[in-house]
Order: sequence, then C-alpha cells, then structure tokens
Amino acid sequence: MSAFAAQTLSTTDTVTFTKQATDTTAVVQASGTFTGATLSFYQSLDGTNYLPIGVVDQSTGNVVTGNISVGSTSPKSWLVKAPLATQIQVNLSALGSGSVVLAGASGAFVGTSDLPVSTPATTGLISSGALLSSSPTAGVGYTTGSGGTVTQATSRTTGVTLNTVTGQITTNATSLAAAAYAQFTVTNSTMGAADTVNLSIASGSNSGNSVAYVSGVAAGSFKITVYNAATSTAETGAIVINYAIEKGSAS
Repeated sequence: MSAFAAQTLSTTDTVTFTKQATDTTAVVQASGTFTGATLSFYQSLDGTNYLPIGVVDQSTGNVVTGNISVGSTSPKSWLVKAPLATQIQVNLSALGSGSVVLAGASGAFVGTSDLPVSTPATTGLISSGALLSSSPTAGVGYTTGSGGTVTQATSRTTGVTLNTVTGQITTNATSLAAAAYAQFTVTNSTMGAADTVNLSIASGSNSGNSVAYVSGVAAGSFKITVYNAATSTAETGAIVINYAIEKGSAS
C-alpha cells in the first residue's frame, strides 16, 4: 500500500492510509517492543466520515471488532476486508509502554461485501449524513440490553422510574372509569428536553378503547396520559405500554 508507510507510535494516535486504485492489499501489521496496546479499525467511504469495522486476526482467522488488545511484542497482523473503502484508519487508543510500529503488508481486499460494522462499547457514532437501512425486515432501533421494565404501584397516577431509552411500563390495575383520564410521570435520566417519546400499547387495551399518549416532556422525565375511550365500560385491568426515546436537538 503505497500511501501507508511504516509509522512508529510512542503515544496514543491515529494513522490513516488511502486505498489507491491499484491497491489489492490491505493487511495492517503491528510490531515493536511495547505493552498494553489497544487498537481499533475504521473505514471511510468518502474520506470524511469514519465507521468502526471488524478485521480478521490472521493468527486465528477470527473476526475481531471494537477495541483490540495487543499484549504481545511479536508482530501481529489483521486483514482489512473493506473493498468499498477509500481510506482506513488505525487508532492506537491505549499504550502502556514502548512503541508500536504500524505498517502495511501484503494481503487482499477480497470479498463482495464489508465485514459487519461494529461500534466499540465505550463509544458512539456521529455522522453528518443520513443513517439508513434498506432491509425490509431488520429495521433501525434498539437491541437487547437497552431496555427495562417497571410496574406502577398504588394508583393510576403514581409516578414510575425507569432509566433506559426503551422499555415496558405496566400500569396499576385500579379501575379507570369510562371517558376518564389518568396521567403519571416517568422519571428517566436518559430523557432530554428536545427528545421524542414513541408509545404503543402491548396488552390490556380494554377491547381497543384504551389510549396512551405522551402529554409532556422535560429533561429527566416525561408524562404519559391514559384515556379510557369507552362510553360505558370501565377499564379494570393493567395495561402494558411500550416506549422508545428518540434523541433530538433544538440546535
């Protein structure tokens, strides 16, 4: 890789190399005498926005993602399988002692698709462009580990606390008369004043006559109002409300 000469790093830093039109290789090698090194790999399709990517550890053949600990001073190499990338970044985010030599070695930009994009657990992703999914089944949203559950105690207006960006709230089972409203506060440390809360009723909707909607938002909390739209039938059981917070900004 003509644009990626060997570089010696004795402190945390980022090395960038450009994939030339004639390049058919993309193997990054780390060598030198050092301890406690942590590397991560990123790709860019436009030379501006970078996404974390997985790479193949050539000593094991396994795909590794996120923050990769390199505890040995022996040379180690990773195959970067990113045929659509124009640039690759290697980030040295931690170094106990010594110096790490990063260089390009022989390998191949192979395959028809990139390895799965993976975001390190300690970081987030910020993009100046759109983040879109073309999958008809996967979609975009939260995954296992991001949610939680809570049950409302005492009455329909008793507040609850659940500090997750998504989750399920089970209301109190106190009877809610026909055409009556009950409002309660959800204390949630992830909530911002400019955020949007999406709600849906998962179960217990009084034959479809129960309505739940967001009636107020603030930093650290939001309000849910439950309305029994039935003309004569009281709602006598608990309902389960799904919620998901969508982050927003006023600037």
